[in-house]
Amino acid sequence: MHIEGAYHKKALLRKEREAAGEVIQPPNPPGTGKRAQKKLKSFPPGVEGSTNDTSKKNMNTFMGTDVKIRYAEQVVTPEVNKSVVECIGELKRFQDRLYFKDPIKAKMRRRLVFGLREVHKSVTLQRAKAVVVAPNIEETEQEGGLDDVVGQIIEEAKANGTPLIFALTRGRLGQIVCKRMRISALAVLDQSGAEEQFKKMLDDAKEGRKLYANKKRQEEEEAAKAKNPPAEAKLNPTAPLFVPRSANNSS
Repeated sequence: MHIEGAYHKKALLRKEREAAGEVIQPPNPPGTGKRAQKKLKSFPPGVEGSTNDTSKKNMNTFMGTDVKIRYAEQVVTPEVNKSVVECIGELKRFQDRLYFKDPIKAKMRRRLVFGLREVHKSVTLQRAKAVVVAPNIEETEQEGGLDDVVGQIIEEAKANGTPLIFALTRGRLGQIVCKRMRISALAVLDQSGAEEQFKKMLDDAKEGRKLYANKKRQEEEEAAKAKNPPAEAKLNPTAPLFVPRSANNSS
């Protein structure tokens, strides 16, 4: 005896409606439901978790000049985080809107790709307009691991002149694109419609690189001073005796 479940009934009803010629809206893309949107709104733009929570240290949010990121030549600032959230969120909204209209066309004209493999491919083919990398990717020593892939993406992006932005965290990047997973990197393929947000994101990242360069220069100067301290002034015992002119006149 076969018992029809709720899912089976929905499938049969859908087939009947399609046979009757009714236009059925395609299902929502993964991660765009009410629960996913509610979870995304619970995190304000800028950092992972509440920005009002001052108990979190910079090491958890990876912001500030005192945080060292082994593969980033940029300081992660609240401005960078906020502009990345606004730009990527807007592009994701455009991409989802096209998906609702024409899923096949949306796959052919993607605005964003994420995941190290897809990002690496887009950078290699010089299709990426910008690359966003999370600053908290785990360090691995095995050959071909995350570190090697991230290093290849960064090197090829620099060689191609593709802008690099280091911001947020892996978990926060996943939330922006409405995925229940951690995302290490994502690439912008088309910024049409969000040019202002895209430019703001690049400008904020540029300021972060300036902060990094200033911090590095200060550290190098301090290291040079510590390595070569100024010599102490000493008297030369072989020098002739200094006699003041007034003493010669009195004699």
